[in-house]
Amino acid sequence: MEQSPLKIFFIAFLLVIGLFSCKKENSHQKEPLLSKVMYNGLNAYRLYYSDKNLWTKWELFKTDAVDNSLASYITMEYNDKDQLTKVSTFTMPGDVPNTRLFFEYDNSDRQTGYTLYDLQGANPSKPFLKGAFVYNQQNLLGTATIKKDNGDLYAYYSLSYYPNGFLKERDEYDETVTHQLRLTGKTIYSVPIDNSIKGWEKMTVLPLDGDELTRKPRYETVQRYVYNNGVLMKNTKESTSARENNSDGTLKRLTSTTQFITPVSPDNVNIFEFEYIQQ
Repeated sequence: MEQSPLKIFFIAFLLVIGLFSCKKENSHQKEPLLSKVMYNGLNAYRLYYSDKNLWTKWELFKTDAVDNSLASYITMEYNDKDQLTKVSTFTMPGDVPNTRLFFEYDNSDRQTGYTLYDLQGANPSKPFLKGAFVYNQQNLLGTATIKKDNGDLYAYYSLSYYPNGFLKERDEYDETVTHQLRLTGKTIYSVPIDNSIKGWEKMTVLPLDGDELTRKPRYETVQRYVYNNGVLMKNTKESTSARENNSDGTLKRLTSTTQFITPVSPDNVNIFEFEYIQQ
């Protein structure tokens, strides 16, 4: 199963005991929330929410028929304004703390960046990465600059959007020895299928990665390019087909095909199925 890079978490693999907090009766209208993703009949993701319908936990499973056990999980915490303030990652077995990430906001309540701590690193109490966000004229995330604790650039992202606010292109850069930005990756998203991503909205709480996580219900195709010193090293194309919806309009099932264009390799075809809760 393909995974998004999730560089914001600095985890090489996001492959989880989740305790679902008791649902509290309240007056808000019930809404569908994505709760489970199946990959070729295997557990892939499970998602949990608070009684305020905030996404609080994400479990990720090994997608191996021999071992479909829990591999890692991520927890999210919010402030009294329901803003995401803390993301913690854990690996299994043993609920091992991996990273801890704190988000910052300005006086207008706009998310301005984050500080990440590597809990398994040489100095877990010292910030390991710092991210800074800049917004465009439409108040959408325009660039994200991620630096190491010594000030060196770890990654730089530039994002552009369709008129409806859905992501159109995401470019990634590193830095040359002369401190020039150098393109290392490009992701191009097709015209969105629908303005609605019913049941998936909560996943967009994660900056950068939220758009990646919701790409299957949003887009028919996603093209990816990887470069090394200006040379194209890898080009893949993800396509979705055979979509089926539930009666409430949520996405039930689809087929995902990955074409390996550079270097050439046989296509990879997988079936994804989705389950929801109403709360």
